[in-house]
Amino acid sequence: MDIAIPAEDMYVTLCEQVGSTLQLRFVYDFHPASPRDEQVLQISLEGLGNVSTYVEFFRDLLYTKPIYLERNENTLTATAGAGTLLSMTATALTVSHDRLNQNELRKEVDLVYEWYLGVDRSLANAHKRLNAIRNLTTESIRRIELKSSGHAHGGTASVLYDQQLHLLNRILQLLEE
Repeated sequence: MDIAIPAEDMYVTLCEQVGSTLQLRFVYDFHPASPRDEQVLQISLEGLGNVSTYVEFFRDLLYTKPIYLERNENTLTATAGAGTLLSMTATALTVSHDRLNQNELRKEVDLVYEWYLGVDRSLANAHKRLNAIRNLTTESIRRIELKSSGHAHGGTASVLYDQQLHLLNRILQLLEE
């Protein structure tokens, strides 16, 4: 059964040369909102000339840049970055699926942990900003109440102060929800 190369970006996780054979492993692009995919795409290209050039190309991209792959019989074309293109013609090209190995799983866990740290920092900053807004609003309410106490109830200034207080209290209420 011939396995199709997916039409999406992937990341190379392994690049090994065994004689004139190039063995590659790719993980699918990993996003928090996408369903978990524990499969890895394995590609073996046999009978390549100048394998070291291909190894250098893929090792420079390990886990760092997305790669788009296209297959045409025994020719595999890899596109990375700003249109960097590499075409390889092998005597035999084998595509299969495998499960994530320990290193690939560790990289995914590290990535999720980095996302977690980023979101945690972002939430802490947002919480600080919300507290600052809450404090500023509370202080504004205090000042307006102090100013309005010197004006006759029902007068123009009193009505304006009441409107401002109503708005600021609505803001506080929204901050508490």
